[in-house]
Amino acid sequence: MKKINFFHTSISLLICLFLLVQCSQNDILERSYPTIETLDVTQVSENGVTFNATITNTGNYAILEHGFVWSTSIYPTIHDSEKIIFNSSIQSNKFSADISTTLNNGYIYTVRSFIKTKDYLVYGNALKFQSFGSKAAIISKLEPNTGVWGDTIKIIGDKFSFVKNNNKVVFGDKTAKVISSTDKIITCIVPEGITKEKVDIILEIANREALSPEKFTTKKPIITSISPLTATFGEEVTITGDNFGVKPEYNKVFFGNIEAEIIYTDKNKISILVPNKIESKTSEIKIKAFDSFITYKDVFALSKPFITSTNLNVYTNTEVEINGKNFHPIKEKNKIWYQGIETQIVSASTNSIKVIIPNGPYLNRTAKIKGSVLEMQFDYNNQINILDKWLKIKNDLPLYDLTYRKLRTNPVVIDNKAYIFARDSLDGRYKLFVFDSITKKWSKIEFPQDISDYHSYAFILQVIGKSIYIYKSEAVNYENFIEFNTETKIWTTKSKYFEINNEPKILGHTYFTLNNEIYIGLGKYRNTNVYNKYLEKYNPINNSWTTVSSNLDLDIAYSTTFVINNIAYVIGGSEKSNGKASWSYNSASNSWVRISDFPYSIKNATSYVLNNKGYVIVNEDINNVFVNEIWEYNPQTNSWKRFEDFFSDNQKRRYMFSFAIGNKAYAGGGSIKLYFDQPSFDFFEYKPD
Repeated sequence: MKKINFFHTSISLLICLFLLVQCSQNDILERSYPTIETLDVTQVSENGVTFNATITNTGNYAILEHGFVWSTSIYPTIHDSEKIIFNSSIQSNKFSADISTTLNNGYIYTVRSFIKTKDYLVYGNALKFQSFGSKAAIISKLEPNTGVWGDTIKIIGDKFSFVKNNNKVVFGDKTAKVISSTDKIITCIVPEGITKEKVDIILEIANREALSPEKFTTKKPIITSISPLTATFGEEVTITGDNFGVKPEYNKVFFGNIEAEIIYTDKNKISILVPNKIESKTSEIKIKAFDSFITYKDVFALSKPFITSTNLNVYTNTEVEINGKNFHPIKEKNKIWYQGIETQIVSASTNSIKVIIPNGPYLNRTAKIKGSVLEMQFDYNNQINILDKWLKIKNDLPLYDLTYRKLRTNPVVIDNKAYIFARDSLDGRYKLFVFDSITKKWSKIEFPQDISDYHSYAFILQVIGKSIYIYKSEAVNYENFIEFNTETKIWTTKSKYFEINNEPKILGHTYFTLNNEIYIGLGKYRNTNVYNKYLEKYNPINNSWTTVSSNLDLDIAYSTTFVINNIAYVIGGSEKSNGKASWSYNSASNSWVRISDFPYSIKNATSYVLNNKGYVIVNEDINNVFVNEIWEYNPQTNSWKRFEDFFSDNQKRRYMFSFAIGNKAYAGGGSIKLYFDQPSFDFFEYKPD
């Protein structure tokens, strides 16, 4: 056991001896390179401090640099701290440095001296001291002293901070980004947002400010060319020149008063997009420079819009697409007209506009398209065909037939011309108006009598041969039955229509012509619920009236009638909700036959005949519900069926007139129900397939 302990003790002594020898060798190696000692900081004042050091051993190395490093951290280094470096050879082992900048008042700093050889960088011991502040740095000049946002410039001077973030550089009121710094040069970026052409540059280090002896001048941009000078919305335009900001956000480009989107920029080029909100077909292009603008010498012009294609066969109230180029992407900035009627625009892009085809009028069932974008007019050469069967062909009828008494008037047809008795829209006088189906024009014939609206209750027109007969129901009891010969243009007073007590008290007559004889009767006594039971017949040969019936059991007023093959058909007129009964009258047998009921109770309807079928335009039912429907009656089958709906403009129409010439039907006039009835001047044409 003792032997073992002796062995262990011997081993331990050998190890300790080895370690001592190694330590002695390390000491010799450490002392082979220079050493330095940091001495106390002296001359501490509000103007700075003096750092001191002594080189305790130079060794066998030449000293290339020496100096001091300091910061508020515990171990300042030459790489991340404030420093002062001397490159000249040391004349003695001691050296000092007067530090007049970079020191904040009241801060605790750590300073270390250092020396640098070819192979070594050696720091001295660290000492702490409290600063009382320091002076401002010195700026001697700017290189260059002009530039634009984003340019790189150098500030030349002395006693700057080696720590770039400790140098605060301000252009006017905008802080610049410092890229790098030494004690004599600061490199920084001209900040964006400088609002003045000339600004002071201030350098702040440790709460001390230095003012540059010269102002920095921001260069105004120069425009040398713009291409293209004609483009459309959203297209790219390139501005070339000089002194532009190197980032898009450093520039502002305007078309007139509208700012453009910048998609690329460098010092000599700006690429922009033509703004959608541009306000005129031509614009000045200008770049904002401080409080003013640099305007290019030539004016920018929008590319003229044009149409390439669209649907040539359309229906009103449907959506169609117009294809082309250079339309305005904001739909409200486009205008499209079909035959002079402005459309509703649904959507728009530079290559397409979607519109709702307006209701008309289209006199010849065709339309030309015209358009406008910011005062630029364009049109389409191809003709558009309007395919609606019922189509508005005029909206300026020269007549109207509505008063507060709801006067009824009906048209008649002679030799492809329609005649209607109504008031002139120009002077309000009652006249005979003529519609020529060939020219689609209206003319008028003066009526020889004055007619009082207040005392007038009804006007009825019927035709025998070339003559038109007008019954006018008036309280003042003038001659009430007059003939107009369409060939001689002569007015002749005829035998008076039968009126009880010589006073017109009946409203809403039923009337028709059979076998060259005119029938007028039925209706309702004014201001009562009593219906007229009489039916009178006029014979033009002997100019006389006779009573056909005096006890008709037909309680109807304001019915509509049409004649097919010398049979008269009387539709509607009942004021009862279930009063759907319709009748036919045969003059040869003087008999009434109830035909198939109309689908519902109606009044104030109008009718016409085409191809031996009767058509009833229903604007409203007995309950004053607006329907705007057309029903077809076939006398061969004694049946009703729903026909083509009347125009689809959703207007509440009533008291219209209608007639047929050849294979076409026409309807119009009457009133439109708004807050109250207003005369309608619309005129529609029906053209079958």
